[in-house]
Amino acid sequence: MSLDDLKQAGVLLPEEEWGKHDLHTTVNRPVLLGLGAAAVASVVMMYLGDGKLVTWLGAGLFLLTLRFLQLAWKVGTGEIDTTIASHEAEDLVEEAAGRAEKEG
Repeated sequence: MSLDDLKQAGVLLPEEEWGKHDLHTTVNRPVLLGLGAAAVASVVMMYLGDGKLVTWLGAGLFLLTLRFLQLAWKVGTGEIDTTIASHEAEDLVEEAAGRAEKEG
């Protein structure tokens, strides 16, 4: 899908409005702190697990937490502003295209 297709579908703001809006994020800091605590807990689980089940549960929790921390960092720094799955984005584009067809 090209930039022109997105413009025609009404997904993008007009170019004269680009860069004029205040962008902000709604990162939930307590959730971020909770994720950090989960990361620490997972490291403790891996250390105390002695190679058994608790070690592997800790490793899985650590990897999952690391992914959420990475996502939270990108949202917090403004690198991305939404977190949606690709199928949700497709639905949004189709919905905008349907509105554009009705209007046009």
